[in-house]
Amino acid sequence: MFKTIIFDLDGTLTDPKEGIINCIHEALTKLERAIPLTDNLTWSIGPPLTLVFSKLLQTQNSAIIDRAIAYYRDRYGKKGYLENIIYPGVVRLLEQLKAQGYKLFVATSKLEVNAIKILKHFAIVEFFSNVYGASGDGVLSTKEEILAHLLKKEQIQGCECLMIGDREYDVIGAKQHQMDCLGVLYGYGTAQELQTAGAVALCDSPEHVASWLLQFPNA
Repeated sequence: MFKTIIFDLDGTLTDPKEGIINCIHEALTKLERAIPLTDNLTWSIGPPLTLVFSKLLQTQNSAIIDRAIAYYRDRYGKKGYLENIIYPGVVRLLEQLKAQGYKLFVATSKLEVNAIKILKHFAIVEFFSNVYGASGDGVLSTKEEILAHLLKKEQIQGCECLMIGDREYDVIGAKQHQMDCLGVLYGYGTAQELQTAGAVALCDSPEHVASWLLQFPNA
């Protein structure tokens, strides 16, 4: 049924909480803004940074939002990307999918260069045919835009792909391209969020993802 599987990164392959929260703190500190409690910032894991800082700073002023993003990305590119944890079972899942003949990609709203750094850090970049992320110039930022770019560059149809992600942004972006999305519950989205967005099914672990895919013929 599916020839290609496209993974989200944050909350799906790796747990990015520490790095993201620390970089948000850095940006808010440099802008001399109040810093929310860490537990009140988990919602910020997944959405594009423009949405995150628009909400945190309570502004639509693009100049201020861009400054915050620049501060965030400066720290993230230096050390924030290292403050990640790979989810248990992910390596085994990727090994199984490759062995079954699936073509694998990553599509993330994180800067593409940082996404590649993370995948290389955990020695899993070789599982993926290519990695697609935000461009940094604002041209590619939402999951819908990044998926459109991936499909065009790889010359594949959305209906041949399965998206796997933990937030509504993954589901909504996939649906815009006639693509099913499998929601994972070990990341930062809730079952209600994913179901409301239209996830085709929910899995609570990488092992569950592997078993769910077994019901379909191999690629």
